[in-house]
Amino acid sequence: MNERCKFFNSKSKTTNLLQPYQHSSLLPSWVDSAHVDFRQQYGDKSRNKVLNLGNSRQYVGDIVNGKPDGHGILILADGSQHIGTFRAGRANGLGYFLNQRGSVLKGNWVENRRSGYFQILDYNGNTYVEKYEHGERIDRTKTDNVSGQYQSNLCIRCQCRFFAEFNHPYSCRRPKRVGENPGEVYGINQNSGEVSNKTEPEWEYSTHVSFI
Repeated sequence: MNERCKFFNSKSKTTNLLQPYQHSSLLPSWVDSAHVDFRQQYGDKSRNKVLNLGNSRQYVGDIVNGKPDGHGILILADGSQHIGTFRAGRANGLGYFLNQRGSVLKGNWVENRRSGYFQILDYNGNTYVEKYEHGERIDRTKTDNVSGQYQSNLCIRCQCRFFAEFNHPYSCRRPKRVGENPGEVYGINQNSGEVSNKTEPEWEYSTHVSFI
């Protein structure tokens, strides 16, 4: 019998991943409802387990047989994140994709592929509705336009962009620093930015932080 590792629904002490926020009237109304859903699904999670998937990818969430299964956060090599429902290691069901440029995509995935209609908020505050079939985009329609009025913020820690409505303590990922030299980062070649040895770097996580 498979035992599910309930990292997110554990009775042990948990940390609220999403802090309260003031909703901006400049944002489209669907972002407000999306934030509420996001908070309900992922707002109270244990911070005990991070599963290393290799190639600078990590996962935090429910696991069955060593694979993502249930609700979870998949952190990709470039800092983008898929936050949603997984089955047997693949994205299946409602989810949110937060890319490193600050855009937010909300919709349904089937076996790691986008399916049906997606609501999009780009880093400039523009909103779109996109339609996907078998993972391929077949239509895109621009909706509300708040470009220049409400834009994503730049994180001063990891240099990714983000909207405060979707910030959480795993949003910002950085290689751990070692030693007394502030420029010495574990496993990272400071000249090229590449992993400097065969060992996966150790990472630390936090919410995004900006000057704004």
